[in-house]
Amino acid sequence: MITIYGKANCGFCTKAKTFAENRSLTYEYKDVGRAQNLLAELMDRAPVAVKSVPQIFIDQQYIGGYKELLQYVEDTGYTGTGHSL
Repeated sequence: MITIYGKANCGFCTKAKTFAENRSLTYEYKDVGRAQNLLAELMDRAPVAVKSVPQIFIDQQYIGGYKELLQYVEDTGYTGTGHSL
């Protein structure tokens, strides 16, 4: 499953959610702007210093941002079922 950490009024966060929806990929959206504990969770989980959103994980793997999500799906054929095409 995809986990997208983002916040309101973030264009790339919206694009990441729309991309997942258009591909029928299961995702969970966590708004770090609404809950301080989610920001702390992201900071603990990310292997790099987080300076922007979205920050995206697939299963437990850190992917990066919106562009990295697109590249990952294209490169791996990720379908959201845990299997590649």
